[in-house]
Amino acid sequence: MISLETSSSNTMILDTINNANFYKKLSKNIDAAIDFLQNNELKKIESGRHEVVGDEVYALVFDYETHPEIEDKWEAHRKYFDIQFIVEGTENIAIADISDMSPITDYIEKDDYQLFKGKGGSLLLKENDFIILGPRDVHQPGIQLGDTTNRIRKIVIKAMI
Repeated sequence: MISLETSSSNTMILDTINNANFYKKLSKNIDAAIDFLQNNELKKIESGRHEVVGDEVYALVFDYETHPEIEDKWEAHRKYFDIQFIVEGTENIAIADISDMSPITDYIEKDDYQLFKGKGGSLLLKENDFIILGPRDVHQPGIQLGDTTNRIRKIVIKAMI
């Protein structure tokens, strides 16, 4: 397990799916999210939205190319944990504490996000890694390694806080 501590003593979780059971007791919605990741053929699941527990927990399956970091394309969520799992590929994810960023939009409650700009640290996510991001964890996923883009299959599970 890797945790990243930021200036406000905020901690997100980065680990591999092999250790996911350690986090099942954090909340019933995180438990449902981990069950989804452990009990589905994630390489074969169709892209798009998949209900897990109605609107409380749902999975978004993405296939995309990584991109360069964009200074004003950071996001944070208030109602849902973001549990991002790499099925195939490798990407960097930029992470910062919300107190270290500048908002560039108001919070959009309907879609549960707010955009920010600024700079932060980055972590490498590779196949079978997952990261649990909370409301203070401003993030920018999908960042390429160096100058090379990479094809990614990722599942983002939204688990209501």
